Order: sequence, then structure tokens, then C-alpha cells
Amino acid sequence: MVTRQQGGGGSNRHRQPARQSPPPPADPPEQDLDPPAGVAASVASGDQVLALEALRDHLAVTIEDAPPGAVAAIAKQLREVLADLAAKVPRQEGTALDELQRRRAARNPDPKGRAAP
Repeated sequence: MVTRQQGGGGSNRHRQPARQSPPPPADPPEQDLDPPAGVAASVASGDQVLALEALRDHLAVTIEDAPPGAVAAIAKQLREVLADLAAKVPRQEGTALDELQRRRAARNPDPKGRAAP
């Protein structure tokens, strides 16, 4: 006696595997400040460096999702903001260890490391 398989019978050889739906998109990470509000609040504070840093951060986020035609213009703005920041914030030479050594030397002028009497 031949038994038939349930579900229409026949070979499973020619059946397409069931397609699985893609997982739902992950929730975007939460940010402390909404970029536009961060820029507006920074500008309102009157601190130019803070405003430029907020604008830099906003442009960096914006360029990620920008349409291809707008990327060049946003990149230009970002370069200009970075240049303005570099001009306003002095670049520190050396590492944190170098800074610590400079502070110690200023506090203790004896090159052998002994405290002055």
C-alpha cells in the first residue's frame, strides 16, 4: 500500500524554501540633543567655539543621510567649519604624558627632580 504525504504530496525537491521576512529595523540610537536644537542652543550661548562644534557635529550627521547631490555642498561647509575651529582652538603638541612632564618641570625647576629648599 502506498501512502501519500499530507499537504499535497509529491517530492519536496522542487519546492522553494519559505521566504522569511527581514527583521524589523533597529531603533535609532537616542541622542542627548537633537542636532538642530543643539546648534541653536550653542549659538544662543554666545560661545563661538561651542557653536562651531555643534555645527560640525550637525553637519557630520547630516552628510550621512544626505542625497548624493547635496554631499559636496555639505562637505564644503564641514571643511570650512573644521578650518574655523582649528583657527580658534590651539592645537596641543605632544601627549598627556608630555603635558604632565611640562607641569612638573614648571613646578620644580631642579632637573634632578628634587624640591628646591
